[in-house]
Amino acid sequence: MKLNIKVLVVLLVVLFGCNNRENDEYITSIKEWQTERIENLKSKTGWLNLVGLYWLDEGENSFGSDSSNKIIFPEETPENIGIITLHDSILKIRINKSVEVYCNNEKISEKRIKSDASEKASLFELDSYAWLIIKRNGRYAIRLRDYNNELIGKINTIPTYPINKKWRIKANYIAFDKPENMFVPSIIGYTSAVKCYGVIEFNINNQTYSLKPIMNNDGSFFVIFADRTSANETYGAGRFLDIDKPNEDNITYIDFNKAYNPPCVFSKFATCPLPPIENIIPVCIPAGEKIGENFGKH
Repeated sequence: MKLNIKVLVVLLVVLFGCNNRENDEYITSIKEWQTERIENLKSKTGWLNLVGLYWLDEGENSFGSDSSNKIIFPEETPENIGIITLHDSILKIRINKSVEVYCNNEKISEKRIKSDASEKASLFELDSYAWLIIKRNGRYAIRLRDYNNELIGKINTIPTYPINKKWRIKANYIAFDKPENMFVPSIIGYTSAVKCYGVIEFNINNQTYSLKPIMNNDGSFFVIFADRTSANETYGAGRFLDIDKPNEDNITYIDFNKAYNPPCVFSKFATCPLPPIENIIPVCIPAGEKIGENFGKH
């Protein structure tokens, strides 16, 4: 009997140690993800360097820092940089001779522009500034970045809930017989219809909930959701989630510890999608990123 008790104690110690080690490894992996998240936000293609969003009109759009331009850039830029012409969805740029602008590392004077609807958008650079043309709901706009934007140095952490493995939840993907339209609103006022191929069902406190995901090309998912923490501790317009492709049994995991803020939390120049009505979950999910003192309240 004593031997059996000893064996049981040893097994419990081993099991407890394994569980602790697995939990520690999980917490470490989330912290690494959080570090990479900050690095991405601070990168040249991150969201902390956005300084302008300028919608283009049909015809000629002069741009530069001078007030006579149709589009007025920050005062540190040249007074008259050039003209962007929009005719029937064809975009061209002409740069003034006194200004040095580079497109994809090549100095230019005139060029046809590829928007971000193309596989490789035209990226223009002038000193610390860079811009490309984005297409949203049939309209075109200049998205301007400043690689030296002061916000890059101000945000070094994002407030988060304590990491808790209970918020990594097993889920079941249920495919539709045929794709359905899901209507996704945006912060700039338009709604787009996107194809939804199924729902992801999961359980919180013995209650079943579901999310409608957007499917990526590799079969993984992107989800825009809101819950009862939204507009209180988390961003009022919801958060984003990336979810792995389900396995052959249609099982995947939703890790709410990786719920992250949309770009519009950090910049008023973003064009974020908002949660479709189906993804507003009537439960508190205290996991993932929260709003901060310096962002998320504009």
